[in-house]
Amino acid sequence: MASLTHVCMWSEHGWKKITACEAARLHPGGMVSAASGLFMCELCGQYVILTEGEKNVRHFKHEKSEKSKDCPERTGGLSVCMTYNVKEYELPIRICNITGNQFDLELGLLYVPQSILQEQKIQHVAIQPLGSQDDQYIYSFARLNPETLTYVYIGNIPAPKYKLNVDSGLRCFWPQYVRGIDCSGSIFSQKAGKKLPDGVDVQVGNSYYLLCAKRVYPNSSDIEIKKICEKRVSKYTWYIYEIKATSFTEDAARFFLDLGCRLTESPLSLNPVWPIYTKTPYVIRHNRDQLFMHMHGGENVVEKAFPATTMKRFSCPGESGKVIRMDCNGRQQLISIGRTKVLEYTYFWRDQLSNTTPKPVVEILDIHGNILSPGIQYELPEKRILCARSQYDGSVIILEAGILQEKRFLKAKRRIEIENIHFGTEIRVMQGLDLVWSVRYERKLREVISNDFELVKRLKSFDGRLIPIPHELGAVFNQLENYPKVKRWLYKKIREGYMAEGAFRYFKQFVTKM
Repeated sequence: MASLTHVCMWSEHGWKKITACEAARLHPGGMVSAASGLFMCELCGQYVILTEGEKNVRHFKHEKSEKSKDCPERTGGLSVCMTYNVKEYELPIRICNITGNQFDLELGLLYVPQSILQEQKIQHVAIQPLGSQDDQYIYSFARLNPETLTYVYIGNIPAPKYKLNVDSGLRCFWPQYVRGIDCSGSIFSQKAGKKLPDGVDVQVGNSYYLLCAKRVYPNSSDIEIKKICEKRVSKYTWYIYEIKATSFTEDAARFFLDLGCRLTESPLSLNPVWPIYTKTPYVIRHNRDQLFMHMHGGENVVEKAFPATTMKRFSCPGESGKVIRMDCNGRQQLISIGRTKVLEYTYFWRDQLSNTTPKPVVEILDIHGNILSPGIQYELPEKRILCARSQYDGSVIILEAGILQEKRFLKAKRRIEIENIHFGTEIRVMQGLDLVWSVRYERKLREVISNDFELVKRLKSFDGRLIPIPHELGAVFNQLENYPKVKRWLYKKIREGYMAEGAFRYFKQFVTKM
C-alpha cells in the first residue's frame, strides 16, 4: 500500500521530512500510533500512524478518528502537490478590549477603492455570525476608511464562521465566508490582537493570545501560560490565555502544533524590495510593471499571484530565502504565500504615488545669521556657537564621540542656541523619528599613507564608535590589487559587518586619491 509522502519527525532543528522506510528502521517493533506524536503530516499538521507491516509494507496513514478530514492527501490522493487555493484567504479577526471577564471581536475589511464601492447596488456590508447568534452587523460603505483596512465590531460572542453579505462585485476583495473561532483554540498575535491562520509560523519568545472554550495547562517548563480572561457564554466558558514558548524544544513545538501552529526559528515573511511603495495593512501601492519581493524562512512554501502572472525565483546564497520577480499584468495583484492554506497575503495596487511630503525647513545659523551646511565640517563655528530654527516642533540631539550628551526641545519657529561646540561634537535635528539635519565637527585627517603595511597599521589604530559597513565598499576590491594587506583587512571588516567610523573615513579618503 502506498504511504503518505509528506510526513515529518522532530529533530533538534525542527520538523524534518522522513519516509516510511526510514521510520521503520528507527521503530522496528510494530505499529506506532498517532497518539505517540512521533510522526506529523506536514500538509494538515496532524499526527499519523506508522503501520505494523504484518500484511503490507509498512507505511504512514491517517487515523480514522482524527479531528480534520480535509488533508489534501485524503481528498486528492497520495503524492499530492503541496499547494493551496490563492482565493481562499481569511479576512483578519481582531480581539480587543480584554478585561478579566469580557472581550470584543472585530473583523477587518480590506481596502476597496471608492470607485469600485460606488458601482455596487447595495451600499453596505452585512456580517452575520453563524452558529452562535442570529444578529447581523450592518455597516454602510461610508463607514469604511478610504485608504486602509477598516475594523468593524462583530460582537463579543465567538462564532465558528462569519458570513458576509455584499454584492458579487466585491467577492474578489471580501470572501463570502470567514473562518471564525474554534472552541478547541484560536491563536492571536498579542502585539496586534489579530487572529493567526492555521499552520502559521510562531516564534520562541513571542507572546500570543489563546482564545478557547477549555482550560489549558502547559505540557512542559518550556511553555508559559497565564490566564487573563474568563467569560461564561451559554453552555461554554471562554478563556483567554497569554502563552509563550521560552525554548525551541520538542515539547514546546508539540504544544503549538496541537493548536495548529508551527514553532520555528525562521518564520515565514514576504517583503517588497523594489520599486518604491507606500504601505498600509494588506495593501501596497506602487507604480511599476514589475515587482521584486524577498521571501524568508519556511520549507515547502508556495507563492502565488492572482490574477496569474509570470514569476521568476532567485535563490539567496547562504540563506533559505529567495527573491521573487513578478510581472504586474493589471492594476490589482493579490500576492500570497502558504502551504496548504494561505498564510500571508497582500494586495499590490499599481497607482500614482502622490503620498509625498516636502522636507521640513530647518535652518542652522552662525552668530552672524549665515546658514550653515550639514555633513562633516572641519572648522568650528565662530565662538563655537550655532543657532537652530525649525518649521515644526522637534528636538536637537547633541553627541560627543557618538555618546548622547543632551537632548533639547525645539519649538516651532523659535531659535535656540547651542554652545561649547568642539571637535568630536555631533548635532542632530529630529522631526518626530526623522533625522532632517545633522553636522559633525572633525579635525582634518593627516596625509593619507600609500604604503600597504603602514596603511593597514593606520587603519587598525582607529577606535571609537563602530558603524555598519556600507555595501558600496565591496565594489573597491578590484582596486586593491597592489594592497594585499589592505584587501585582507577590508574583507575581514566586511565579514564582521562593522568598522570604526574614523577608519571608514580614512579609507574612503585613501580610495578617492588612488
